[in-house]
Amino acid sequence: MLKLSQHSMRLSVAASILLLTACATPDISIEELPKESLQQERNIQFQQAFKYQSDLNKRLAEVARPLLKNAVDDCGKRTRYSAGIFLHKSSEYPQEQLTAATELYGKSEYVQVLDVLDSGPSKDKLFPGDQIKMINHENIPDNKTAHAIKQLNTAMVKGADIELQLIRQGKSLTVTISPELICDYAVVLSASDAVNGYADGSRIIITAGLMRFLQKDEQLAFIIAHELAHNTLNHIPKKLNNGTIGTAIDLILAGAGFPSPLIATGIGANLYSQSFETEADLEALRLMQNAGYPIQGIDEVWRQMARLHPSTITHGQSISHPTTAERAIRIRSKIQQLIQQDQIER
Repeated sequence: MLKLSQHSMRLSVAASILLLTACATPDISIEELPKESLQQERNIQFQQAFKYQSDLNKRLAEVARPLLKNAVDDCGKRTRYSAGIFLHKSSEYPQEQLTAATELYGKSEYVQVLDVLDSGPSKDKLFPGDQIKMINHENIPDNKTAHAIKQLNTAMVKGADIELQLIRQGKSLTVTISPELICDYAVVLSASDAVNGYADGSRIIITAGLMRFLQKDEQLAFIIAHELAHNTLNHIPKKLNNGTIGTAIDLILAGAGFPSPLIATGIGANLYSQSFETEADLEALRLMQNAGYPIQGIDEVWRQMARLHPSTITHGQSISHPTTAERAIRIRSKIQQLIQQDQIER
C-alpha cells in the first residue's frame, strides 16, 4: 500500500481548495441574519411544532381510549388504571427549545398538566397549566415529570381515588380523580411519515403519516383496533413460535445433509400470517362496535390504502398480508353480520 508524504498531502489539499474556488456562486449576496431575528423565528417554529405534536398525541389518545376502556375483558391481566392526562415541565425541554417552551407554557417550579383527555376521568377536573405539587399528600421527588408519572401510576395501581394538590392560576386547591381501568397496551405515536401501524405484543405504534392519511376518527380507530386485536389474540407470540418451529426444521434438515438456510424459519414465521391479518380485521370491528364507534363503511379504509399502494389490490402488502380487495370484501360481510346481530339483540 502506497503512503503519501506530508508534502504530497499538502499539495493535494491545496489543489482541492484551489478547485473549490472555481465553483459557481449565487447571483445575489446573502447577508447574515441578525441573531435576534433568527432566534425569534426559531421560537415561533418550535412553539408551532409543540402544538402540532401535542394535537397529534391527543387525537391518538382520544381515539384509542374508548377501545382500550371497553376491551378490558379481552386484555386479561394486561390492564392498568389511567387518569387520562399528559404531564410535562417546560424547564425539562432540550436547551435549544427551552426559550420557546418557557414562552409558551410559562415557568413552573412544579410538573404541569399539558393536556387532559375529553374521554377520561380528569375532564373538567384538571386543566392545561395546572401545577401538581403533591400526589396523595406526597411531594414529587425533584419535581421531575418522569418521577411524577411513576408516582401517579403507583398511586393508581389498585384503582383507588387519587388526591392531587395543585396550583391553578396562582391559587392552591385539591382535586380528587377516580382513575379508569383500561387495557395496558401503550398506543405510541411514531414521527415517521410512512402510512403504517403495527403491534409488538406490548404496544401499538401508529405513525404520524397514517394519522394524516386517515382524517376520520373511526377509520383511525379501526387501525388501532386491528393492532389491539393482534395483541389480545396473541398473534405476535404465535408467529414467533411458528418461526421457532421452522428453525427446528432447518436444523433437522441441516443435520440430515440437506442445508436449508432459514427457509423453513421464514415459512414458519409467515405461516397463517394472512389468516392472522384477516382475524385481526374482523376482531377489530367487534372491538369498535363495543366501544361505540360506527362500523358501517369501514371497508373504505382498504380502498384508501389501495389508492395509495395500487399493487396491494392484487398482491397484498407482502406474502404475510391479504390483498386490499380481499380485506374490503370480508370486512363488508362482517359489518353486515354485526349490524344484523345488533338489530336482533335490540
